[in-house]
Amino acid sequence: MGKRKELCRLYQVPQLNPQLNSPVSVAGTAVIRHSRNSYEIRIILRRDRNVRLSSVTLLYRFSVKSLHTREEKSPFVKYVYAKPDINQKEYICLRKIISDSSASEGCTALICAASVENGETLLYRFEDYEDPETTEMDPAVLDADPVLKSLLTRYIPLPDQAPPAEQKQKPEQKPVSPQKIRRRLIRRRAFENAAGVLLVILIGAGVITLGVYRTLPRLQSHQEPNTPEIRLASMMAERHYSEAYQLVRTFDDERKLQDVCRNAAEYYLSLKDFEKAYLYAAAAPRPFEREIMDAFTGYFIDQERYEEAYRFLKEQTGYDEALQRVCAAAVTACLADANYEKALFYASGAPESLEMLVFDHASERLVQEGTINPTSLSTLLKMTDAEKFDERILQALNSLEDPSTAFSLAVRLKSKDVRTEWVIKLCLSEMEHSLRENDLAGAGQMYRKAAKFLEDADQADCLKQLLTICEKQKHTAGTIYFNHLARRNLSRVFSAKVTNCSIIALAP
Repeated sequence: MGKRKELCRLYQVPQLNPQLNSPVSVAGTAVIRHSRNSYEIRIILRRDRNVRLSSVTLLYRFSVKSLHTREEKSPFVKYVYAKPDINQKEYICLRKIISDSSASEGCTALICAASVENGETLLYRFEDYEDPETTEMDPAVLDADPVLKSLLTRYIPLPDQAPPAEQKQKPEQKPVSPQKIRRRLIRRRAFENAAGVLLVILIGAGVITLGVYRTLPRLQSHQEPNTPEIRLASMMAERHYSEAYQLVRTFDDERKLQDVCRNAAEYYLSLKDFEKAYLYAAAAPRPFEREIMDAFTGYFIDQERYEEAYRFLKEQTGYDEALQRVCAAAVTACLADANYEKALFYASGAPESLEMLVFDHASERLVQEGTINPTSLSTLLKMTDAEKFDERILQALNSLEDPSTAFSLAVRLKSKDVRTEWVIKLCLSEMEHSLRENDLAGAGQMYRKAAKFLEDADQADCLKQLLTICEKQKHTAGTIYFNHLARRNLSRVFSAKVTNCSIIALAP
């Protein structure tokens, strides 16, 4: 019994984070030695009977080191199980015979992807697993689960070093009488004569058969031996790609495996089953997932199903180009419907921001027939980098006939310098117009409105320029009024212990 135990070694499996639910998991792994260089790898999967699966992708390698330790000697191998019987039983037994001495070091297996029949795909990373505390499986686990114990340990070969069977001693031969010798000679002669006659008959039958065979037309559809290559060709013709994938892995032929994955991916692409096409593309020796992702992107753009494509691609990594295409198409479609809110959502979510495209569209429609478009304005003010757009917003405001409306919008700009310059400019323009109309009260009201959005130094600069305007227009009342405001401003600045030479120069 001791020798049988050495032939089968059972190993613990990495445990998935309890917060992540998986419909399938690795229940145990075993390495069984058949000969000096021949090993059987046995991996048992446990499935949740309440969830129906379409495929399971797992990783395994011949080592019991930490999952986070990368080894060139024993890298992880990807295995996709998508047989029709995947939902027929709770336990799935995967077996593989290999000739590799590295298998004796141990076996680690884990689930990296599980595809459910409803179309959902669950992905798991190395960071989602915890390494087991010990490498060998606890016997208590097997005792508590007889089915798992049977799957891991049954059909273990007997030791190949069994002692040879003892030879039986031959009994002593008795002397044979002359009569028996004579009878034996007669029987042997009769047998030889019968064999000679039978040989002549067989030769004649063969000659006749050969003549008939040569005269008849040869059958074109003769049965050939059932070799693995013939079975593979039949599976490919019937599009049984799952069975073909499992069979071709035993060939150890990278070219054939690449052909199977390519044909399967192209077939499922024609059915618009992008999930299965992606699985075969990723399982190929030379993966071509990017081609599948490009086809996926083009299909969903043609169908105008931007949100589905955006949500899926946002969860992936390494497909920024496809995500950019989806976002660009979505932004263009939303702008055509004047849906700025959704257009801004896709523009800000793109790998390379498309906000400028939204801004150009919204700013062109900000002022329509002399009035402000509130939807366009709301979109412009929500820009992520709104400060760099302030100058162009102000250019759009130049076409407004009502200066008070432009003023109320200018004070909402995010750039402080741009906002201050524009408020002072708009304030002086409006007050100069009021002074020409001899409306001193209107000019003062405009100044008080602007002063709310200006700091003390900016207010002083505004008053200085306003006094210059009054002197040019020889508006005595305006000069007296705004000199009075300048003195009040000067008093407030001094109380705050701030010196401003420009304000002192305004004193009479």
